[in-house]
Amino acid sequence: MTLAKTRSRNRYQFYIASVDSEMRRRRELEKDLREALARDQFFLVYQPQISYRDHRVVGVEALIRWQHPEHGLVPPDLFIPLAEQNGTIIAIGEWVLDQACRQLREWHDMGFSDLRMAVNLSTVQLHHAELPRVVNNLLQIYRLPPAAWSWKSPKPA
Repeated sequence: MTLAKTRSRNRYQFYIASVDSEMRRRRELEKDLREALARDQFFLVYQPQISYRDHRVVGVEALIRWQHPEHGLVPPDLFIPLAEQNGTIIAIGEWVLDQACRQLREWHDMGFSDLRMAVNLSTVQLHHAELPRVVNNLLQIYRLPPAAWSWKSPKPA
């Protein structure tokens, strides 16, 4: 019925078990996504960025991953759109920024002071009024120069 309503009023839709199963899984993932941050189920991986000129690692891109306790590794292309739709993307994004800043500070302290960090920000995050304040606070807390950061907006699907 939900499918018929989303398509248009005054329509009918035959029951399709696979659609029902998919909608149940989606609702379950949405519920679990709201709890994932508090349950420490997210982690970051860092993809190196290599200079073409001299083949040195000049930076890394922070990429979020979700280790679900029952479903295993949930791909970002599945949970990021859910997070954007249910509003959890703001809290998740702030967590990513904090963890990435913390890690970059560690690497700078180890002598890799030229290393840069790239972070993906969704359109929802880019339009969030508090983003500049959050970023500024984190850069101050972790004593990082703004030049050590770059922001990326993922390509639309």
